[in-house]
Amino acid sequence: DMALAYTPLEMYSILLAAAMHDVKHPGNNNNYEINKMSELSLRYNDNSVLENMHASRASHLLHGLEENSAGNDYSAAGVLGSMTKTQQKMLRTSLIRSILSTDMSRHFSEIAKVTRRVEALEDDILEDNDGNPPSSSSSSANILTRINGDKHVKLREKFLPFLLHMADISNPTKPHAVS
Repeated sequence: DMALAYTPLEMYSILLAAAMHDVKHPGNNNNYEINKMSELSLRYNDNSVLENMHASRASHLLHGLEENSAGNDYSAAGVLGSMTKTQQKMLRTSLIRSILSTDMSRHFSEIAKVTRRVEALEDDILEDNDGNPPSSSSSSANILTRINGDKHVKLREKFLPFLLHMADISNPTKPHAVS
């Protein structure tokens, strides 16, 4: 149960990030934007160009700052509901972090980081069980409870964005006509 490790706000944030991580995608990649020296590459200094644009657009949409082609403001009241300013800031920070995590140029370094953190978590679980793996019934609860602790805070912070990244990289496996 993800509620053992994540708050409803964090889970809501990753769902919004999944829905918005490719908003206004131009249909090309960061290398194209950088080689073309496009307005986006200049704006975002050749750094995660498309992901920064998606995160910026998502933030604008959340706060009702985007205009449609008729010049009307989009409303974000339903998305933010009755969140406090602190909750809105937390949601926006998590949304941006998650969207930026979809940049493929960071793929291998992020996999290495998450792998190290998961291995450290596994080592802690084994150490507490005198070298024996936990029973299957307690295994997932044990992992989710531990990921919520102070010792594994970095893994906890990276895990949901990493799940979004893994879902995002599946697109190249689709037939060209579908992708």
